[in-house]
Amino acid sequence: MAWTFLRPTMFMNTALEWAATVRAQRAVYFPMGAGQLAPVHPADVAAVAAAALTAAGHEGQGYELTGGQLMGAADMAATLSGVLGQPVSYVDIPEDAARQQMRQAGLPDYVTDGLLETYRLIRAGRFAYTTDTVQHVTGQPPRTFRQWCEQHRDAFS
Repeated sequence: MAWTFLRPTMFMNTALEWAATVRAQRAVYFPMGAGQLAPVHPADVAAVAAAALTAAGHEGQGYELTGGQLMGAADMAATLSGVLGQPVSYVDIPEDAARQQMRQAGLPDYVTDGLLETYRLIRAGRFAYTTDTVQHVTGQPPRTFRQWCEQHRDAFS
């Protein structure tokens, strides 16, 4: 059976988790430190999936999918700021506070542990890279975080 693996980095939609605090406090609370990654627009993941499903030549491929721009949480907050026309600050929260929030949200320990390990890897720079996969597979550059923010402005207003 033919297969193609898609391995996206952080989806831009993860930022929707910040909507309530952005609306109420104009702040993003996230345990990312100064780490960076290149969040990917879900529509770009869908476009790569559509190409893999409808065109030959993708069989046996593993595609790492990123956006085109390395960003830290402070950069994402600044982008939200620009789109909303109001200051949005980034607050790096300690791991213990993040764990407590996740438990209060009802996440099982194994999910909490996995997310916290991912945040440690982000802070350590393990995800600070971009790929050209979206452009290569779809012929289009990856969408930007600013475009995503503009599309979801109402969630943060």
